[in-house]
Amino acid sequence: MIGRRIQLFGVSYTIQGVAQRGFFGVEPGKFVDVWIPATMYVPARALASMQWFWFRIVGRLEGNTTAEQLGARLQPIFHELQEQRARSITTMPDSIRQQFLSGQLIVRSGGRGVSGFRSRFQKPLWIIVGIASAILLIACTNVASILLARSTARAPEMAMRVSLGAGRGRLLRQLLTESLLLSSAAGLLGLAFARSAAPMLVTMLSEASEPVQLVLAMNTRVLLFSGAVSVLAMVVFGLIPAFQASNTKPIDSVRAASNQARGLALGRVFVTAQVAFAFSLVMAGVAFLFSLRNLTNVQPGFDPKNVAVLVLSSSLPDSQRAKGGALMSQLEARIGGLPGVDAAAGVEYAFLGGGGITEQVLVPGRTPSEREEIFYRVSPNYFGTLRTPILQGRAFEPADMRGGDESAAQIPVIINQALANAYFPNQNPIGLQFFRPSNKRPFQIIGIAANALYTGLREGIEPIAYLPFQGDRGFTLYARSSMPLASVVALVEREAREVGSGLRIREVTTLETLVGNTIVREKLLAGIGGVFAMLGLVLAAIGLFGLLNYMVARRTKEIGVRSALGARRVQLVGLVLRDLAAIAVAGIALGWIGALAAMRITESLLFGIKRADGIVVSSSAAVFLFAALAAAALPARRAAGVDPAVALRTE
Repeated sequence: MIGRRIQLFGVSYTIQGVAQRGFFGVEPGKFVDVWIPATMYVPARALASMQWFWFRIVGRLEGNTTAEQLGARLQPIFHELQEQRARSITTMPDSIRQQFLSGQLIVRSGGRGVSGFRSRFQKPLWIIVGIASAILLIACTNVASILLARSTARAPEMAMRVSLGAGRGRLLRQLLTESLLLSSAAGLLGLAFARSAAPMLVTMLSEASEPVQLVLAMNTRVLLFSGAVSVLAMVVFGLIPAFQASNTKPIDSVRAASNQARGLALGRVFVTAQVAFAFSLVMAGVAFLFSLRNLTNVQPGFDPKNVAVLVLSSSLPDSQRAKGGALMSQLEARIGGLPGVDAAAGVEYAFLGGGGITEQVLVPGRTPSEREEIFYRVSPNYFGTLRTPILQGRAFEPADMRGGDESAAQIPVIINQALANAYFPNQNPIGLQFFRPSNKRPFQIIGIAANALYTGLREGIEPIAYLPFQGDRGFTLYARSSMPLASVVALVEREAREVGSGLRIREVTTLETLVGNTIVREKLLAGIGGVFAMLGLVLAAIGLFGLLNYMVARRTKEIGVRSALGARRVQLVGLVLRDLAAIAVAGIALGWIGALAAMRITESLLFGIKRADGIVVSSSAAVFLFAALAAAALPARRAAGVDPAVALRTE
């Protein structure tokens, strides 16, 4: 391959080398296939401008140099750069200037790579680990309560073993071995399930424009971790039932009631713990679901349906980048005039991607704000294509596109309602002017657009100034059409070939997908949190059913006596419901306290939900009480249907 040439984005490159097998770059979650010199990919102004922040610098330390020592050596250089930038922005407020000059350069280990994916999803994934741990605890307490009931039933067997000479240690080993077999089987089933579930989880983390790729092969660490969890579950939750069973004395075989009472008390404790953990999970799941509902109900200020988003690039050299405007205008006009296409518009880059240009808005006669606002370059058809209404003034016209030329005396600009409210309160801003530090020419307001999202659903409405976009070597095209996405792509590819200059499509997505990408974390937590909450609820209901059924069986003679003495069916059902209420109320109270503590951690990931939100608490309680009543239905029916004659003969 060395010396052969390939085409990328319309540029010809010569292959200089092949990376080692297994190396895919320094960013976990992304696999890089081709490395090219940055100077051949980005414009020269991006390398020289103090306004661009996009490089990630990775270096290998020499000798015994530590990251802290390197940081100390680089700090003066970093401070000097900050001073240069502060001096270049004469309007920078003192508070921001102090932040700049007091900033510290942080040098971190690159051993785990440089990952925006990790910083974005680290907290949600730890929350999922916590939820999974709670499910494990619920399952273990469920099994422990079953083992307690089983140990009570095996009391005569244990008494016989002791009378034949078995020591307590031997009984413990036997019972723990049984628990180990159970937990080992569960661990193996868990590993088998994980092989299919893990890729599904990664798919949930992925975005259409930036798919996540992780190596998920089973390895020694995964196996050791799974084995350690299984053994820990066995030791912690198999030990108490084992101790109780191994503590049996021969005389206890004739004191079954005493053994049953002791086992029942421990069973109540375990089931109450299950209810507490499960209610915490239900509250978390409900909170995440309500948070996702609140986000999806946010009005974006545009219509995202049926809008294809296509990123295009041309083979124009950097010196001819100004010709990109003509290419964009031609393609936009051709696409917008095709049958089946409602409208098309060109922009510098797609919004909702996390990037953008921000700068201060300087209004003559007013103290400069400490905020930096968004400046977004769009073509004349932008507002019509996205169906964002112009509230006042007018939209851009083709003649306004000349406003980007250095020769123009002023630059036409459209601001959204949020920027108008922030900088021009109680006045009509049409015709007024403002400046920004990097441009000496004034911006003249020609229109006010309705508020629309830019960064994401969670961030809400932000002040935006829309500027005329003349085009560049690359640009993004919005095309509104009810046709399938593949058909729109085929049309754009055909028209791009007709326009020429090596114009080609680099990325394809939809505006609905971009909107959905801004709440990937919330969808992940709502989806997994909801499934785990349901699983925890089912496990807790099973635990309640088992305990109540056992209690009814133990009290069969008592229930028969009550029935023989005239107790009605409603009163017999009330016996079961009183036991249920005692366990459920205690568990829900403990679970509510635990959920409030846990929501301190998850609060930053919730949208429109308070920590002690009444709707979340009441909805969770209603769901849980319904499940508890369903679990008590069969034991209550069994208690109500006890035949006194049969019950009184029960030994």
